Amino acid sequence: MRTLALAMLLLAPLANGGELQLPEGFYATAVNGKAVSPHQARVPLSTGKQVVTLRYANPYLFHKEFHEVVVSQPLYLVFEADDDQYRIQATLPTELESARRFARQPQFELLLQSRPVPHQTYGHNEAVNALLTR
Repeated sequence: MRTLALAMLLLAPLANGGELQLPEGFYATAVNGKAVSPHQARVPLSTGKQVVTLRYANPYLFHKEFHEVVVSQPLYLVFEADDDQYRIQATLPTELESARRFARQPQFELLLQSRPVPHQTYGHNEAVNALLTR
């Protein structure tokens, strides 16, 4: 009995939430207001309402010495999470002009085991307006 109780105490911190997997080109900068490393391809989530701050950013090489990095404004992804593995899926553009258009309004799906997850996505002004109208 003591061994079981000790094992449960040691494993409890490992079972406190889910995870969001990001595709290449998407970066999380915060989860629920707490900064996260933009270099993480997997972001830990707690259970309940999530507000994940995302950006789309992709470098495009024109020549070995010239390049342009296309970056979106911050996006706020809002959804309810359990102790599951979520992922963002997007079809990323391969041409520079398409990438510039995509960066103005990134399109993606939030999935859980290949099923769509209900969510809202806001740009900066949309997030402020949504908060003010509540």
